[in-house]
Amino acid sequence: MKQYIIFTLLTTIFLFSFSFAYAQEDTEVSATTVTDAVKTKPVFTKERVDVKRIQIKNTRDNIKEKKVETRSLKKDKKSDTAEKQKEVKEKVKKERKSFLDRFRSKKDPVKIKVKDKAKVKDKASDIRAIKAEKKEDLEEKRKKLRSKGDGTKEKLAEKKEVRKKKLNEKAKKRVTAYIKRITKRLNAALDRISKLSKRVDSRIIKLEEKFADKDLDLSEAKVLLDITKSEVAKARDSISSIEGAVGGVLNTDNPKESFTKVRELIKSATDSVKSAHKALVEAIKAVKTEIGQVASDAVAPVQNN
Repeated sequence: MKQYIIFTLLTTIFLFSFSFAYAQEDTEVSATTVTDAVKTKPVFTKERVDVKRIQIKNTRDNIKEKKVETRSLKKDKKSDTAEKQKEVKEKVKKERKSFLDRFRSKKDPVKIKVKDKAKVKDKASDIRAIKAEKKEDLEEKRKKLRSKGDGTKEKLAEKKEVRKKKLNEKAKKRVTAYIKRITKRLNAALDRISKLSKRVDSRIIKLEEKFADKDLDLSEAKVLLDITKSEVAKARDSISSIEGAVGGVLNTDNPKESFTKVRELIKSATDSVKSAHKALVEAIKAVKTEIGQVASDAVAPVQNN
């Protein structure tokens, strides 16, 4: 491609020079001849054609020389590249050889050290024996630790049992104190209710005697007083049951769990005390209401008169 471009350029230059020479020759002609020459076509002589042929030949020769030079330059470049590659290969080869030599020189002392295989075997057997001894020592230490751990567990279990017994004793004491306190309060409340109910009963008897000629009706108060006495008796039965159940609760290993029955008896006794108190209050109210009614009935005729 480059050669073709060069050839084209040279041909263009040659044609341009030819036209330039032809223009110079025309300028030397007179004005009349110029006009004649313009009217007629230029005439190429043999000498001029020969000159042009020689010039074209010279141009071709120059182009051939340029081609030859270009080829020679390419060959020189290829040869230089091949020489450089060869030099690089030689350099790599030398470096590889020097590296292998250094590696072998370092490896030789190791071979010398490992020549005596019997000594190496003896050392290996010694190492195994040491490892076995260490293993036995570790096993003995583990056994000792296990035995200590078993003893520690037994001691902990004993301490736990002792602590449990102490806690049970404390729980028994707390349960006993609680039951005594509750039964004492309940008995005190029942004694007050019984005493008051007796007074109300005697009062009803006296009022019936006093107002025998009047329409005094204290039957409701009597019924309420009977309910009070019944609830008092029921509460006392519950309290006696509580006192009987305390022994069974305290003799168990876990008094807290066995305390459920006692708690139910305490609740029953408390409810009975409340019912007795309520019935007594209602009886007193009934007595007062009936006396007030009788008194108002007795006062009404007097006011009318």
